[in-house]
Amino acid sequence: MTVPQFALLDPYSRRARLLPAMITIMPVAIAATLWLPALRIAPLTTILFSWFGIGVLLAEFSRDLGKHRQVKLWRSWGGSPTVRRLRLCIPSENAAARERWRARLATLAPDTPLLAEGDEANDPERADQVIEVCIARIRELTRDAAKFPLVFQENVSYGLRRNLWAMKPAAIFLIVVAIVGTLAPLNFGRSADLPLIVFSIACSSLMLTWWILRIRSHWVREAAERYADQLLWSCETIEQTKAAPEIRRVGF
Repeated sequence: MTVPQFALLDPYSRRARLLPAMITIMPVAIAATLWLPALRIAPLTTILFSWFGIGVLLAEFSRDLGKHRQVKLWRSWGGSPTVRRLRLCIPSENAAARERWRARLATLAPDTPLLAEGDEANDPERADQVIEVCIARIRELTRDAAKFPLVFQENVSYGLRRNLWAMKPAAIFLIVVAIVGTLAPLNFGRSADLPLIVFSIACSSLMLTWWILRIRSHWVREAAERYADQLLWSCETIEQTKAAPEIRRVGF
């Protein structure tokens, strides 16, 4: 029995990477059934995903696009949420929490001490780099979803929203293509497909409204802020280990 490629993806990839891509192409997939009735057969769709690895490719495309556009998001926010929470030279919504987080990071990443306020003001770029290294340390220590379920859930939520926002232009374009492709059979006198045509246009219209009104940068930021808080508060329950895992500058 062939196992679909998308079934081999890890839970994060399926929910935060594959799902946004599949939502993006769904209107086109529905419209395509008007021209290729064989696509209405579920087993055929499974075979396509299994043999050609479309699920894996879609997940990778979604991830790469999300990572690329994330740079623009963070720049508009003045930096990643975790970095901004740990800076000393900007106002903090919760100074007590910031002090607690920084003190805990000094324990978890003793080889990379955070810069003092004066040093941070003199060299803000280096200060941010040091914070990023410490955050990478925390991310490595909280990768176990079973031990840190809330961190994992908020990470998935942010990844899903970020990737959806990144794919918004492509999604709107594909919806327009789907609507045009859905109306085309009427010009060929294929009135027998009218119920499916109405269904396809209704789905496309609803999704277009959802993409335009819901998928916005502030929607992504809400999830990013929640993930940053959960990640930093996880410092309270991390058990210090002698061997530090490999540090990678990913995420925030």
